[in-house]
Amino acid sequence: MYIVAVHFQIKPDHLQEFLPLIAQQAENSLKHEPDCLQFDVCRSTEDENLIYLYEKYTARAAFEAHLNAPYYGPFNDAVTPMVQEKTVEFFHIVTR
Repeated sequence: MYIVAVHFQIKPDHLQEFLPLIAQQAENSLKHEPDCLQFDVCRSTEDENLIYLYEKYTARAAFEAHLNAPYYGPFNDAVTPMVQEKTVEFFHIVTR
């Protein structure tokens, strides 16, 4: 498995605009990408503008396909001005 963890620090005045866009991105990924096994959108309990994504793919190639999906580019273009900071980390599952 290939895990992608993304932290978005959203500009406070854009949070309500960002949330439906990220929800749609998660739905599209799970619906149209058979190798996207999980796409959780989480919100910090301490900072409402901190959004955390936990994405699980069968392999790195599946994540790369996600980045080339027809809905990813428009999503990324739409949310980039809303994001104050973004970090992306990659993991492999070691134990269950």
